[in-house]
Amino acid sequence: MPIDLGFLEPIDDTFDFSDITLSRLGGLPQWLNPTSPPTVDRIRCGECNQPMRQLFQMYAPDDEVEGAYERLLHVFVCGTAGACQRAGWTKSVKVLRAQCAEALERERGEGKESCVVCGSKAPFRCAQCSKASYCSKEHQALDWKEGGHKGACNSNSDGTATETRQKFMFPLMEVVSDAEPTEDKPLKNVKIEEIPQTMDESELAQMGIKPSKETYQKTEGDRFFLKFQRRLERDPDQILRYTRNVEEGEGDVTLWLSEHNRLEKKDVKNCEGCGGERTLELQLLPTVLSHLGEWGLYNDWGLINIYSCDKTCEESLKDGYAEELVWHQEVSKEGVGYATDKPEPPKKQAEQKEEDEDEE
Repeated sequence: MPIDLGFLEPIDDTFDFSDITLSRLGGLPQWLNPTSPPTVDRIRCGECNQPMRQLFQMYAPDDEVEGAYERLLHVFVCGTAGACQRAGWTKSVKVLRAQCAEALERERGEGKESCVVCGSKAPFRCAQCSKASYCSKEHQALDWKEGGHKGACNSNSDGTATETRQKFMFPLMEVVSDAEPTEDKPLKNVKIEEIPQTMDESELAQMGIKPSKETYQKTEGDRFFLKFQRRLERDPDQILRYTRNVEEGEGDVTLWLSEHNRLEKKDVKNCEGCGGERTLELQLLPTVLSHLGEWGLYNDWGLINIYSCDKTCEESLKDGYAEELVWHQEVSKEGVGYATDKPEPPKKQAEQKEEDEDEE
């Protein structure tokens, strides 16, 4: 089977938030079992320990696995302005997998078991109105100060203040998929000096570049970027690449931005539940950042690779959720396309206060 590409489409009034078969960017999680969401500790950032927000939710059933008749992937990212972003096995992005052997009946709308800020398990309720549920005291305080609950509490509303809470979430958009085109488009605006000297004529011909006898003085890292560019140009609007269904005979389908910080297959840890291999399930591309508002301006990832249990085993599920692995490849300062005009992240209040005191 070919690689499936993911694209974003705006939602309208017909979008059914409770339909888990609709993959989406942003918004609150819609859990496979809404009466049993994960605890907030499962979605805390490994760097700053703050609860993370859902970036992406994908419906990815596996017909060949008995226990994965319905299967969801939830991708969470730290809400800080790039401060926790690290290359390699990142702790500021987490992926939870949930699955079941048969369809579950669900109630429409937000479950009362979920935190109104992040969607995780909510053991706390507002003591005054008993309408809003929270995963932690910190999210209860955040919702009171910035989420609009202070004005909605004990009023005639339902206490949700959902419009104000949108600031805690990424913009909600539907993710639709289509098979990747099989043919490369002619490469545009590629300078001769960008072609690496290590590429032979057959490689150049496959990429639509006319071979030349000229000697090139560039590093091997360019070949990975050129391949990435070629595949992206097949459909520039793609924001993800889903590779789990690709047949083994297709070879390595992983795209890389450069030779630096690449991951070898032997370095991917096996599943803790069944001991089987983890394989690349999908890649989130940097093209998604332009759809994430201010957060996207302060985060400059190259690729987010998600590696999941090849058997999508039930043994790795803990309280209904298995955490899979995430590899982050940064955009190198030496690489092509590095964003030199990336804005500086806003300073934390404590840091700003120390600077103000020093100036005085």
